[in-house]
Amino acid sequence: MGKNPLVTILLQSYNHVKYITECINSVYNQTFTDYELIVFDDGSTDRSDEIILHLQTKYSFIYHQHENMGLVNTIIKMLSFIRGKYFILLASDDVFPPNKLEIQVNYMESNPECRISGGQALIINELSKRLNDTRFYNKEIDHLDFIDIFIGKKKICSPTLMTRSDLLRKIDFFNSNYIIEDLYMLLRITNAGYPIHILNDTLCYYRIHKENFHLNHSLIYNETMKILNKYKDHECYSLAKNHWGEGIFSTMATYQKMEAIKIIPRVFNFKFRFFIRLFKLFIPRIVWIKIKGNWRD
Repeated sequence: MGKNPLVTILLQSYNHVKYITECINSVYNQTFTDYELIVFDDGSTDRSDEIILHLQTKYSFIYHQHENMGLVNTIIKMLSFIRGKYFILLASDDVFPPNKLEIQVNYMESNPECRISGGQALIINELSKRLNDTRFYNKEIDHLDFIDIFIGKKKICSPTLMTRSDLLRKIDFFNSNYIIEDLYMLLRITNAGYPIHILNDTLCYYRIHKENFHLNHSLIYNETMKILNKYKDHECYSLAKNHWGEGIFSTMATYQKMEAIKIIPRVFNFKFRFFIRLFKLFIPRIVWIKIKGNWRD
């Protein structure tokens, strides 16, 4: 197999037949070439497997398909395949800009104290058209620490991240009992004293599409609270719980109104911002989408 690559890219695929080709092509369009791609398909029921096999013939990456076991268990299974000094987790509906690896590798090689780095992300839609959505674009941030992640005031788009693989020997990044894998991982890493270095460069095109909004947001709420409860003795716990709870309620008030009503007793407060979100319950979803101009809530 030869020498180990500098970067291992772990791609988790599930029912993204419309996007998987663009995703994999974006990996092989990189200006930096010392990497390996490992693709795991988590039991897709569309034509993803057929397309991935065709692309594997073209690019010769490692490919495994298994029966559906869920995202976190798939990631945990993939970690043992890492050979690179750095690794990246990539979802099959997202896209890398051509210079992502070159920019991040150069930064991390020049800053050996950096164990994990991220950057800016632009939001695209089903047609890969950029949306007027800057939730993951903030060049005023240069580092994120535990408090930043915990209280949710500063955001990072997970596919922008590149992490030193040796951290896996020090920290358990994932736990199959916690399905919100990115929040769990980021809190574990930053709580262990490793801040996330934030670059000003665009390092990912993060895709928003209609399938995102069939998610069970009641489950997301409960699972997020379960993760935050691991840090319930922290002085910022109440602030974190309120922020994350209100944010998830806001999404539910648009897309899953009956479920949103059920959690009102758990998220209710007298802040003006909460009442704005509460008002969304009375606005039909299609009207709200037209008001916002894209799929962002």
